[in-house]
Amino acid sequence: MLKTCVFLAVLLIVSRWPPRSKDALRSGKQLARGYKACLWAFIGDLDYFVSILGLPNFNSQRPCSLCRCSLSGVNTWSDFKETAQWRNQIWDMATWKLWPGRTKCPLLNLPFTSALSVALDWMRSKYLGVAQYVYGSVLALLTVQIMPNDPQANLNRIWSDIVSYYRMHNTKVRYRYLNKLTMYLRKSGTPKLRGKAGEIRHLAHPMLHIWNKHMGAESDVNLQIRALLKQSCALEDLLSEYRDELFFPPPVGPLPADLQNTYATTYCHCIALRFPSARGLAGDDFLKHHHS
Repeated sequence: MLKTCVFLAVLLIVSRWPPRSKDALRSGKQLARGYKACLWAFIGDLDYFVSILGLPNFNSQRPCSLCRCSLSGVNTWSDFKETAQWRNQIWDMATWKLWPGRTKCPLLNLPFTSALSVALDWMRSKYLGVAQYVYGSVLALLTVQIMPNDPQANLNRIWSDIVSYYRMHNTKVRYRYLNKLTMYLRKSGTPKLRGKAGEIRHLAHPMLHIWNKHMGAESDVNLQIRALLKQSCALEDLLSEYRDELFFPPPVGPLPADLQNTYATTYCHCIALRFPSARGLAGDDFLKHHHS
């Protein structure tokens, strides 16, 4: 299967019928009236990157496909400052080709491919990754620690607020229900919101709304969580505004990266303060998303 993929990738760029093919009589003639194509990206989930493409395991001490960051230490992936060590170790084509430890997968050893050919999955990285932890943690803070009644009564009130927000803003994709504590509180580990990617994506603005309404005192941590939720909304608004575009046009182009870095830094700080046992909880989806 991989050999077939390699063959097709090369064929699309050359755009001529190859010798010894089933269409050998047309060998050397143009394949598509002179049009050519290139292999744009490899798209898949994290398991695919490891098991098929042979990229670094996302649960290992060196978990990233795009750089040489580490799980912890001075080169940790969770440092999002401009001076972070991993920023100096992001792969380029030349260093990737020279690295003896690179994958042996033939798809990533073509003259025009490398680890940089991997397209990271936004859906699994944000909506089914870090956002599940962010929103689950926010709901836990509100219902268990901040709001005055018992957790279930607090959640019922929050769900009523979310439903009202949905109705007022004509939200496209909605949770059918979010009125059970087990939707985000687990027997062990950090809170994690259950849901489909579309439901979680369209929860960004309602979450900011309920946090503003119920967060209580404007402490440093509460204000940082508000900033975190605002940044999440800003990212979603950009994606919605430019949903038909291949790239963010200038001057918008640099903004998403700035938002991602701020989002990541704020999230790590908030989690470390509110849930000390949960440091690094966002794991590999979070890492890979913010290196993209």
